[in-house]
Amino acid sequence: MKKFLVSVAVALCASAACLAACAPDVGGYPSRAVREQIESAYAETLGEGEEACIAAFLGEYRGTYVVEFADADGIVEDVIYHEKAGDVVITCPQPTVFRAYRGGRLYTLQQAFDEGFLTNAELDAVKNCYRERSVGVTEEQALAIKRAFLESAGEEGGGYTVGDISLRVNSKLRNGAVVTFIDGIYEYTMAIEHRFIDGVEFVYGSGQTLSVFYGGELYSLETAYERGIVSRDELVRISGRQNHGY
Repeated sequence: MKKFLVSVAVALCASAACLAACAPDVGGYPSRAVREQIESAYAETLGEGEEACIAAFLGEYRGTYVVEFADADGIVEDVIYHEKAGDVVITCPQPTVFRAYRGGRLYTLQQAFDEGFLTNAELDAVKNCYRERSVGVTEEQALAIKRAFLESAGEEGGGYTVGDISLRVNSKLRNGAVVTFIDGIYEYTMAIEHRFIDGVEFVYGSGQTLSVFYGGELYSLETAYERGIVSRDELVRISGRQNHGY
């Protein structure tokens, strides 16, 4: 079964400087107006029918936003790409797309470095933000999520162990909640299923949908939204990351 890695987890960086860079606004995202400007600029570089989807913001550096875009065909886990800019190399699955946005224009990271918009130190912060974002969850968190999932699966989870379960983390929210696709029990089918939560569409290729792990409990995404664990803005971003895996 071919699996795709949907862009995962809102940036959580180790150093205080990186934390500040990764969070210029709510959840690491700038204002809606700036997001729309960035998406519009990137859409102009795409072919007809292709959609610009921001997977993550990797920080704002002296007026320059660094953005990771999601590819419509998903990201293949076992194809590795090395993005080099300045003296910094970012290792990531292909086809990850990084761009720097400044003054109404998009630049590659190398172009932004050449123009003086990003320094080597700032590129290293971008690399750290991407690495921390892509890691997803700790081993302890993953184990807790898998155990909670098997308990909630009831009879369908009978005979399975945590070793049979895999996680594809979609997002980490500011409140600590982890949004993840949990794989290992349900079969993939030829039929693609479309579900909606408050008008936001989610596309699934198996009987399993996104789950939210919060406060030691596992919720369906819909229940988490109804209980206020997930905001509507977060719901929209989660949808973008999930749907671009199909």
